[in-house]
Amino acid sequence: MSKDGQDEQVSQTPVEPLGLLWRGIAMGAADVVPGVSGGTIAFITGIYEQFINALKSLSAAPLIQLGRGDFRSAWSRLLEFHWRTLLPLGVGVAISVVALSKVVTSGMDSHPAETYSLFFGLILSSTYAPYVAIKNKNFLAIGVFLVAAALAFGFVGLHPATPEKAVSSKDSTTTLVYTNKVRSEHDLKVLEALRDTHNSTAQLVVYDPKNKLAEATLSPTTKRLKTKQDLKEWYETKALDAPSKLGIITDRSPNLLWIFCSGIIAISAMVLPGLSGSFLLLFLGLYHVVFGALHGFIGAVLAKVGRVDVMVSLAGEQLGHNLAIVVVFGVGILLGLALFSRIVSWLFTRAPDITLAALTGLMIGALRLPAQRVYDATEQLQSGVIPSALSAVLGIGLVIALTLIDRRNQSS
Repeated sequence: MSKDGQDEQVSQTPVEPLGLLWRGIAMGAADVVPGVSGGTIAFITGIYEQFINALKSLSAAPLIQLGRGDFRSAWSRLLEFHWRTLLPLGVGVAISVVALSKVVTSGMDSHPAETYSLFFGLILSSTYAPYVAIKNKNFLAIGVFLVAAALAFGFVGLHPATPEKAVSSKDSTTTLVYTNKVRSEHDLKVLEALRDTHNSTAQLVVYDPKNKLAEATLSPTTKRLKTKQDLKEWYETKALDAPSKLGIITDRSPNLLWIFCSGIIAISAMVLPGLSGSFLLLFLGLYHVVFGALHGFIGAVLAKVGRVDVMVSLAGEQLGHNLAIVVVFGVGILLGLALFSRIVSWLFTRAPDITLAALTGLMIGALRLPAQRVYDATEQLQSGVIPSALSAVLGIGLVIALTLIDRRNQSS
């Protein structure tokens, strides 16, 4: 963006569609990780301005013209969007969220120390890009940096909300099953308390494929299923034989208006390097609701064509409900992108140094989350230090490699 306030397309050479696709995949993977921002990936791979300008091209003009019955003008305004950037990035993000979200979240559950160390290295080395771009490192810029870092540090240290549970049971219920994976011992305590409130004699069945309850003390009336095979055998021998005795515990979904607003909030954070929209969802208690609805919708669709998913079957194949959550959240994302991209563009135009200082501070402060996860996973740094350190070095190396590749492409 030029100093006189006029927008330029990008200050660097625009990245071609194939390069944008790969960057979109990386951004999508980052966006599903609490503590890592897709905007960070856009920044360190040299497409942040191109990304923001493309988002800023989005507007409601085509819909307004369509509402007036002017189809030609609506089509013309639609073509003004930066599709050459939006399409490959959007496809890449979508591919990554659908295909890699389970892989990334599985790594967070199964290998938290190594996974969060990788994120720590990525974020730490990414702070170099906005820092060196600050031309005037005066007292104001330093102050903004410190305030932003303190705010981010305090925010990511807040305790995330736990999704509320809903129970569906009858007088004849003898078994209550939770239709999601158990995520912590806290989950188990909440579920057992719910069971005791609704039917203290019923057996509680939980699915724990990530071994989160390995050291937990289970009550005599709690059954823990550890593998897909265990879940399938229990379902075929117990649930199908006596469905009238089966009660269901699900994560309670908030109303669609709140989901819509959360889409706007989350994507606004995802646009900014260093501020994680996924962490906002986690903090709001919607992380598992949104991603659960996405995978639940996919599972329900697959169930329609013959693929049996035990959890989907137990939850009643809530195809319409999950689709509504995904669509409403998606509409909130689109509105947030269109609005917030203009705010970011305005900030970079009017106060670039202050904006870059704030972004650097946000990224530094956000390091608290992956650092805390690594610290907890390595038992106060008593074990697993070397694999974690190697993962952090790998993250730093990836950023350096991406930076060198971008510089070579810009100079060629």
